[in-house]
Amino acid sequence: VDDQPQNNLYERRAFASAGIFCDTFTNNSDAIEAIKRLDYDLVISDIGRADLDETGWDLLQEIKSKGLHLPFIFYTWGITDDTRAKVMAERADGITETPDELAQLVFKLTT
Repeated sequence: VDDQPQNNLYERRAFASAGIFCDTFTNNSDAIEAIKRLDYDLVISDIGRADLDETGWDLLQEIKSKGLHLPFIFYTWGITDDTRAKVMAERADGITETPDELAQLVFKLTT
């Protein structure tokens, strides 16, 4: 889930070449509706959304509040120690800003 999905084109192509299909959503409501209807293995989301009043944190909380049990990874830039601490406190499954680490997290959580 990213308000600028073009930023993740290469990552999605790499996953596709490894047999991992990715749906792309630009907002939380579309992502939640799809999660309720389809059987996803995990969620990858950015944290901030420049033009929207929603965030990846909101998406994580909504997924939890609906009792949906999915691994959740934040893929974002500018990660601080405070952000990492919040990821742990909110019980997300990981956070990264590098494609290599993203791939490692995805493979770890889906195999």
